[in-house]
Amino acid sequence: MEVDIQSPEFWIEQWEGLLAQTAWSGKYGYTTPGVWDLMAADYGSGTRQANRRANETDLLIGILEDRGLFPEAARVLDVGCGTGRIAIPFALRGADVTALDFSEGMLSRLRENITDETVHRIRPVQANWDEIDLERKNWHKSFDLVVACMTPAIRTPASFLKLHRASRHGCCFRGWAGKREDPLLESIWTHILGEPMPVMGWDITLAFNLLRAMDLSPTIEFSDVCWEREEGINKAAAFFAGYFAGLTDDPPETLKNKILVFLEEISENGLIRRRTAGQTGTMTWSVK
Repeated sequence: MEVDIQSPEFWIEQWEGLLAQTAWSGKYGYTTPGVWDLMAADYGSGTRQANRRANETDLLIGILEDRGLFPEAARVLDVGCGTGRIAIPFALRGADVTALDFSEGMLSRLRENITDETVHRIRPVQANWDEIDLERKNWHKSFDLVVACMTPAIRTPASFLKLHRASRHGCCFRGWAGKREDPLLESIWTHILGEPMPVMGWDITLAFNLLRAMDLSPTIEFSDVCWEREEGINKAAAFFAGYFAGLTDDPPETLKNKILVFLEEISENGLIRRRTAGQTGTMTWSVK
């Protein structure tokens, strides 16, 4: 059978096939708004983490400006906006930002972070990107720039290509590249489900190859990342119970207790330490 790797359909099939084997294939974990609601209160807290995120956003704005993808008074769509780490700096640069997220907890944090200087430039929208009808909302080719950074909103080829369809000028997507490590999550997965955790997600290079097959010219930069955090046992147990909800037949309290017992065995001074490490890719492209 002849294989045409220059066909968009080939890369869409590759992407969908890989996704079916990953930990993001179903509606649980990071793909559900409830888990992000649980994380919202402390998300991005800590001076070092806050400074790192600010530096990342400054670098991103510089990349977009250098490539002519951040025009003056740009109309921007931020998909998976979270607490506003992209939307607010963009608004400070004069952009009019539609900030979309499926988590009300995250949007509440965004509203708290919006200042008088940016309030008239940011419009929060609670919605699931998969369910957005671009034509019905008049969002098709409506934005100068469409951005999606490290968000579960972009899992499938359809959700990724929707970014392209919403833009009339350019797009930016940041996602995982290659294998990532999360030993704590992997150990809990094995403990609860009795099997090794599958690969945690697809690779941004699939999206890159899809755009190339569409006769587009994306650029991509890779960065090593490592996130470390610690929290109390009860709070960690509540999060992981939400993450694994729907993956087992256990009632919610039974599931939480199983996780709580496991965490108590590995805790240090009542704290759970978690480390996530890997590589991300930041990809930008012009829309023809």
